[in-house]
Amino acid sequence: MTTEGIFRISGSARRTRMLQSIFDTPDTYGSQLDWRGYTVHDAANIMKRFLNFLPEPVITLEYHRVFKETILTEYEDLDLKIDAVQEIIQKLPKVHQYLLLYLLDMLSMFVNAQENTRMDASCLSAVFAPSVIFHPDDEKNPVRYFESQKVMRFLIENQDRFSMPSVDTTCVNLAKPPLVSQKSFNRAKRQDSEESGRRPCPTHRPSLIYSIAAGSYSGSGIESIVADPDECLPTLNTLRRSKTAPSRRDKYGSHEPHQTVRVNRASSQSK
Repeated sequence: MTTEGIFRISGSARRTRMLQSIFDTPDTYGSQLDWRGYTVHDAANIMKRFLNFLPEPVITLEYHRVFKETILTEYEDLDLKIDAVQEIIQKLPKVHQYLLLYLLDMLSMFVNAQENTRMDASCLSAVFAPSVIFHPDDEKNPVRYFESQKVMRFLIENQDRFSMPSVDTTCVNLAKPPLVSQKSFNRAKRQDSEESGRRPCPTHRPSLIYSIAAGSYSGSGIESIVADPDECLPTLNTLRRSKTAPSRRDKYGSHEPHQTVRVNRASSQSK
Protein backbone atom coordinates (compact mmCIF):
# COMPACT_ATOMS: atom_id res chain seq x y z
CA MET A 1 0.00 0.00 0.00
CA THR A 2 3.01 2.31 0.19
CA THR A 3 4.62 1.32 -3.12
CA GLU A 4 4.55 4.06 -5.73
CA GLY A 5 3.37 2.99 -9.18
CA ILE A 6 1.90 -0.33 -8.04
CA PHE A 7 0.31 -2.17 -11.04
CA ARG A 8 1.86 0.42 -13.38
CA ILE A 9 5.55 -0.42 -12.93
CA SER A 10 6.46 -3.86 -14.24
CA GLY A 11 8.27 -6.44 -12.15
CA SER A 12 10.95 -8.88 -13.25
CA ALA A 13 9.93 -10.94 -16.29
CA ARG A 14 12.03 -13.86 -15.06
CA ARG A 15 10.50 -13.89 -11.58
CA THR A 16 7.02 -13.46 -13.04
CA ARG A 17 7.53 -16.58 -15.18
CA MET A 18 8.69 -18.44 -12.07
CA LEU A 19 5.58 -17.34 -10.19
CA GLN A 20 3.32 -18.40 -13.03
CA SER A 21 4.94 -21.83 -13.06
CA ILE A 22 4.54 -22.17 -9.29
CA PHE A 23 0.88 -21.13 -9.30
CA ASP A 24 0.15 -23.51 -12.19
CA THR A 25 1.70 -26.50 -10.40
CA PRO A 26 -0.53 -28.95 -8.46
CA ASP A 27 -1.26 -29.86 -5.74
CA THR A 28 -0.75 -26.65 -3.77
CA TYR A 29 -0.85 -24.20 -6.72
CA GLY A 30 1.40 -21.77 -4.89
CA SER A 31 -0.62 -21.65 -1.66
CA GLN A 32 2.52 -22.40 0.36
CA LEU A 33 4.80 -20.03 -1.53
CA ASP A 34 7.45 -18.12 0.41
CA TRP A 35 7.45 -14.61 -1.08
CA ARG A 36 10.99 -13.77 0.03
CA GLY A 37 13.04 -12.78 -2.99
CA TYR A 38 10.05 -11.40 -4.90
CA THR A 39 9.05 -7.74 -5.09
CA VAL A 40 5.65 -6.09 -4.80
CA HIS A 41 5.77 -5.43 -8.53
CA ASP A 42 6.34 -9.14 -9.21
CA ALA A 43 3.17 -9.94 -7.25
CA ALA A 44 1.24 -7.25 -9.13
CA ASN A 45 2.52 -8.63 -12.44
CA ILE A 46 1.38 -12.17 -11.75
CA MET A 47 -2.04 -10.94 -10.70
CA LYS A 48 -2.51 -8.97 -13.93
CA ARG A 49 -1.29 -11.96 -15.92
CA PHE A 50 -3.84 -14.19 -14.18
CA LEU A 51 -6.65 -11.83 -15.20
CA ASN A 52 -5.36 -11.53 -18.77
CA PHE A 53 -5.18 -15.33 -19.20
CA LEU A 54 -8.73 -16.05 -18.03
CA PRO A 55 -10.85 -17.95 -20.58
CA GLU A 56 -13.26 -14.99 -20.53
CA PRO A 57 -12.96 -11.49 -19.10
CA VAL A 58 -14.25 -10.92 -15.58
CA ILE A 59 -17.33 -9.30 -17.16
CA THR A 60 -18.19 -12.14 -19.52
CA LEU A 61 -18.69 -11.46 -23.23
CA GLU A 62 -22.38 -12.31 -22.95
CA TYR A 63 -23.06 -9.33 -20.69
CA HIS A 64 -20.36 -7.01 -22.04
CA ARG A 65 -22.60 -4.73 -24.11
CA VAL A 66 -25.46 -4.41 -21.67
CA PHE A 67 -23.02 -3.81 -18.82
CA LYS A 68 -21.33 -0.92 -20.59
CA GLU A 69 -24.58 0.58 -21.85
CA THR A 70 -26.10 0.52 -18.38
CA ILE A 71 -23.17 2.31 -16.74
CA LEU A 72 -22.66 4.83 -19.55
CA THR A 73 -26.36 5.75 -19.58
CA GLU A 74 -27.28 8.85 -17.57
CA TYR A 75 -29.63 8.20 -14.63
CA GLU A 76 -31.47 10.81 -12.62
CA ASP A 77 -30.80 8.83 -9.45
CA LEU A 78 -27.49 7.10 -8.75
CA ASP A 79 -29.26 4.46 -6.66
CA LEU A 80 -31.27 3.40 -9.72
CA LYS A 81 -28.08 2.94 -11.72
CA ILE A 82 -26.47 0.95 -8.90
CA ASP A 83 -29.52 -1.34 -8.76
CA ALA A 84 -29.43 -1.84 -12.53
CA VAL A 85 -25.72 -2.72 -12.46
CA GLN A 86 -26.24 -5.03 -9.50
CA GLU A 87 -28.87 -6.96 -11.46
CA ILE A 88 -26.39 -7.54 -14.28
CA ILE A 89 -23.64 -8.59 -11.86
CA GLN A 90 -25.99 -11.19 -10.38
CA LYS A 91 -26.42 -12.71 -13.85
CA LEU A 92 -22.70 -13.42 -14.14
CA PRO A 93 -21.36 -16.85 -13.15
CA LYS A 94 -20.80 -17.00 -9.40
CA VAL A 95 -17.02 -17.22 -9.71
CA HIS A 96 -17.00 -14.08 -11.86
CA GLN A 97 -19.18 -12.28 -9.34
CA TYR A 98 -16.82 -13.07 -6.48
CA LEU A 99 -13.73 -12.22 -8.53
CA LEU A 100 -15.17 -8.90 -9.69
CA LEU A 101 -16.27 -7.73 -6.24
CA TYR A 102 -13.10 -8.82 -4.46
CA LEU A 103 -11.03 -7.14 -7.17
CA LEU A 104 -12.99 -3.90 -6.85
CA ASP A 105 -12.62 -4.02 -3.08
CA MET A 106 -8.85 -4.38 -3.39
CA LEU A 107 -8.52 -1.60 -5.97
CA SER A 108 -10.51 0.78 -3.77
CA MET A 109 -7.92 0.23 -1.02
CA PHE A 110 -5.17 1.40 -3.37
CA VAL A 111 -7.28 4.41 -4.33
CA ASN A 112 -7.51 5.33 -0.64
CA ALA A 113 -3.71 5.11 -0.47
CA GLN A 114 -3.11 7.11 -3.65
CA GLU A 115 -0.97 9.66 -1.81
CA ASN A 116 1.65 6.93 -1.56
CA THR A 117 0.89 4.80 -4.61
CA ARG A 118 0.17 7.65 -7.06
CA MET A 119 -2.51 5.39 -8.50
CA ASP A 120 -5.97 6.95 -8.43
CA ALA A 121 -9.16 5.46 -9.85
CA SER A 122 -8.36 6.72 -13.36
CA CYS A 123 -4.91 5.11 -13.39
CA LEU A 124 -6.19 1.82 -12.02
CA SER A 125 -9.09 1.72 -14.47
CA ALA A 126 -6.66 2.19 -17.37
CA VAL A 127 -4.62 -0.79 -16.13
CA PHE A 128 -7.48 -3.19 -15.35
CA ALA A 129 -10.15 -2.31 -17.92
CA PRO A 130 -8.60 -4.53 -20.66
CA SER A 131 -8.86 -7.62 -18.47
CA VAL A 132 -12.11 -6.88 -16.61
CA ILE A 133 -14.37 -5.55 -19.33
CA PHE A 134 -13.00 -6.44 -22.74
CA HIS A 135 -14.49 -7.56 -26.03
CA PRO A 136 -12.51 -8.75 -29.10
CA ASP A 137 -14.52 -6.42 -31.35
CA ASP A 138 -13.21 -3.42 -29.39
CA GLU A 139 -9.54 -4.40 -29.54
CA LYS A 140 -8.57 -1.83 -32.18
CA ASN A 141 -11.20 0.76 -31.33
CA PRO A 142 -9.81 3.50 -29.05
CA VAL A 143 -13.27 4.96 -28.42
CA ARG A 144 -14.51 1.64 -27.01
CA TYR A 145 -11.37 1.36 -24.92
CA PHE A 146 -11.99 4.73 -23.24
CA GLU A 147 -15.59 3.69 -22.65
CA SER A 148 -14.34 0.60 -20.84
CA GLN A 149 -12.11 2.82 -18.71
CA LYS A 150 -15.12 4.92 -17.69
CA VAL A 151 -17.02 1.77 -16.77
CA MET A 152 -14.12 0.48 -14.72
CA ARG A 153 -13.72 3.79 -12.90
CA PHE A 154 -17.43 3.82 -12.02
CA LEU A 155 -17.13 0.31 -10.57
CA ILE A 156 -14.08 1.22 -8.48
CA GLU A 157 -15.56 4.43 -7.13
CA ASN A 158 -18.84 2.73 -6.18
CA GLN A 159 -17.54 -0.70 -5.13
CA ASP A 160 -18.93 -0.39 -1.59
CA ARG A 161 -22.48 -0.12 -2.98
CA PHE A 162 -22.44 -3.55 -4.64
CA SER A 163 -23.27 -6.69 -2.67
CA MET A 164 -21.87 -10.19 -2.74
CA PRO A 165 -23.93 -13.07 -4.18
CA SER A 166 -26.01 -15.03 -1.70
CA VAL A 167 -24.71 -18.40 -0.52
CA ASP A 168 -26.81 -21.53 -0.03
CA THR A 169 -26.76 -22.81 3.55
CA THR A 170 -27.53 -26.40 2.64
CA CYS A 171 -25.39 -29.15 1.14
CA VAL A 172 -25.61 -29.78 -2.55
CA ASN A 173 -26.39 -33.46 -2.06
CA LEU A 174 -29.69 -33.70 -0.14
CA ALA A 175 -30.55 -37.26 -1.13
CA LYS A 176 -31.52 -39.42 1.85
CA PRO A 177 -29.47 -42.59 2.37
CA PRO A 178 -31.31 -45.91 2.14
CA LEU A 179 -32.65 -47.22 5.45
CA VAL A 180 -31.04 -50.34 6.96
CA SER A 181 -32.16 -52.50 9.83
CA GLN A 182 -30.51 -52.19 13.24
CA LYS A 183 -29.26 -55.77 12.98
CA SER A 184 -27.53 -55.14 9.64
CA PHE A 185 -26.03 -51.91 10.96
CA ASN A 186 -24.54 -53.61 14.03
CA ARG A 187 -23.08 -56.43 11.93
CA ALA A 188 -21.46 -54.01 9.49
CA LYS A 189 -20.08 -51.93 12.35
CA ARG A 190 -18.59 -55.02 14.02
CA GLN A 191 -16.95 -56.17 10.78
CA ASP A 192 -15.50 -52.74 10.18
CA SER A 193 -14.01 -52.66 13.69
CA GLU A 194 -12.37 -56.06 13.18
CA GLU A 195 -10.89 -55.04 9.83
CA SER A 196 -9.61 -51.72 11.16
CA GLY A 197 -7.75 -53.57 13.90
CA ARG A 198 -5.86 -55.59 11.29
CA ARG A 199 -5.05 -52.64 9.02
CA PRO A 200 -1.79 -50.78 9.62
CA CYS A 201 -2.16 -47.19 10.70
CA PRO A 202 -1.41 -44.90 7.73
CA THR A 203 1.46 -42.53 8.23
CA HIS A 204 0.85 -38.83 7.66
CA ARG A 205 3.85 -37.08 6.15
CA PRO A 206 4.45 -33.47 7.10
CA SER A 207 4.97 -30.91 4.38
CA LEU A 208 8.54 -30.35 3.31
CA ILE A 209 10.34 -27.29 2.07
CA TYR A 210 12.47 -27.52 -1.05
CA SER A 211 15.03 -24.77 -1.53
CA ILE A 212 15.45 -23.76 -5.15
CA ALA A 213 18.80 -22.12 -4.47
CA ALA A 214 20.34 -24.87 -2.33
CA GLY A 215 18.50 -27.80 -3.91
CA SER A 216 17.82 -29.53 -0.60
CA TYR A 217 14.91 -30.61 1.58
CA SER A 218 14.14 -29.74 5.17
CA GLY A 219 11.21 -30.61 7.41
CA SER A 220 8.81 -27.77 8.05
CA GLY A 221 6.76 -29.22 10.87
CA ILE A 222 3.63 -27.97 9.12
CA GLU A 223 1.31 -30.73 8.06
CA SER A 224 -0.74 -30.57 4.90
CA ILE A 225 -4.43 -29.92 5.31
CA VAL A 226 -6.61 -31.73 2.78
CA ALA A 227 -10.34 -30.99 2.85
CA ASP A 228 -12.72 -33.93 2.66
CA PRO A 229 -14.70 -33.49 -0.57
CA ASP A 230 -17.66 -35.35 0.92
CA GLU A 231 -17.80 -33.22 4.02
CA CYS A 232 -20.59 -30.65 4.21
CA LEU A 233 -19.08 -27.47 5.57
CA PRO A 234 -21.23 -24.82 7.26
CA THR A 235 -21.73 -21.69 5.24
CA LEU A 236 -22.94 -18.18 5.94
CA ASN A 237 -25.94 -16.44 4.45
CA THR A 238 -23.76 -13.56 3.34
CA LEU A 239 -20.08 -12.93 2.79
CA ARG A 240 -18.37 -9.71 3.75
CA ARG A 241 -15.37 -8.34 1.96
CA SER A 242 -12.37 -7.45 4.06
CA LYS A 243 -11.46 -3.81 4.50
CA THR A 244 -8.18 -4.59 6.18
CA ALA A 245 -5.08 -3.33 4.41
CA PRO A 246 -2.27 -5.84 3.89
CA SER A 247 0.64 -5.65 6.28
CA ARG A 248 3.68 -3.65 5.20
CA ARG A 249 6.64 -5.79 4.18
CA ASP A 250 10.29 -4.86 4.47
CA LYS A 251 12.09 -4.01 1.27
CA TYR A 252 14.92 -6.28 0.25
CA GLY A 253 18.29 -5.17 -0.94
CA SER A 254 20.07 -6.13 -4.11
CA HIS A 255 20.73 -9.68 -2.90
CA GLU A 256 17.74 -11.96 -3.21
CA PRO A 257 17.35 -14.50 -0.38
CA HIS A 258 16.81 -18.18 -1.16
CA GLN A 259 13.40 -18.89 -2.62
CA THR A 260 11.58 -21.85 -1.09
CA VAL A 261 8.62 -23.81 -2.39
CA ARG A 262 6.77 -26.67 -0.68
CA VAL A 263 6.70 -29.89 -2.66
CA ASN A 264 6.09 -33.57 -2.02
CA ARG A 265 9.45 -35.25 -1.38
CA ALA A 266 8.14 -38.77 -2.12
CA SER A 267 7.04 -37.88 -5.64
CA SER A 268 10.35 -36.11 -6.37
CA GLN A 269 12.58 -38.92 -5.12
CA SER A 270 10.67 -41.54 -7.14
CA LYS A 271 11.78 -39.89 -10.38
